[in-house]
Amino acid sequence: MDNTRLTAVVMMIIYCFLKCINASPLDNEDINEEDTTPICINQMGKKLHYIPQGQFSIISANFAYNVIEELPPYVFYKNLYKNLEILVLSHNRISNIDAEAFRELRQLRKVDLSSNNITHLEANVFRQSHRLERVDLSFNNIITDPEKPLFKSQSVQTLILAYNQIVNVYDITFARLPNLQILFLDNNLLFYLSPNCFVHLRHLQYVSLSNTNVFKLTNSMFKTIPRLMDLSETPLAKKFEPPLRKVRSGQLVKLMDIEEYISDLDDS
Repeated sequence: MDNTRLTAVVMMIIYCFLKCINASPLDNEDINEEDTTPICINQMGKKLHYIPQGQFSIISANFAYNVIEELPPYVFYKNLYKNLEILVLSHNRISNIDAEAFRELRQLRKVDLSSNNITHLEANVFRQSHRLERVDLSFNNIITDPEKPLFKSQSVQTLILAYNQIVNVYDITFARLPNLQILFLDNNLLFYLSPNCFVHLRHLQYVSLSNTNVFKLTNSMFKTIPRLMDLSETPLAKKFEPPLRKVRSGQLVKLMDIEEYISDLDDS
């Protein structure tokens, strides 16, 4: 090989090396943006510590059963997942979710964050996900704050909070989820429900309080009664014979009147 060809080869190697080390996670020269074929990826059980780079056509991503501990700012946008509709992150070790973690995920509809170490969410964490319908936070360590909403969303309809560390539900807890329809609070330590904790939820259809310590409901708790409430295995349910299970709206109105009567008897 003559010196001219050798020099050309060396220069090409150097050029490729510099191009690689200077590449940004947002560089998309190698991504075919014209390929809009939807892709679903499965990265379960890969021992991932972080979100790997993807591509714009991915609409569903499953990262369950890995060892991810945190979701930093713009983590999905930077890694080219901006068109995600379904995101599964269950059974990881996530304890820290930055307020900007889901930024630019405008197509997101479902998020599964179950079975992690999450204690709270930043109020605005889903503020750009205007299509978000379902959030699963079950099997975490969620607690409620008397001064802050759990999070804010105009679109979320289903919220799963079963198997957490929730003791109290305050007036503010769900106040910024106006379109919530289905709420699971079962299998928490819950014993106190603020009298106004559901008054903002005008579309509420179903609430599960099963296997909690709830012992009292009040008429002021609901402006619109949910169509169905699961009270199985609660102290309140056990006041009745046979014990209550799932109670429909008409029964619930009567139940609250009867329960107040029972409470008056207990106090006398």
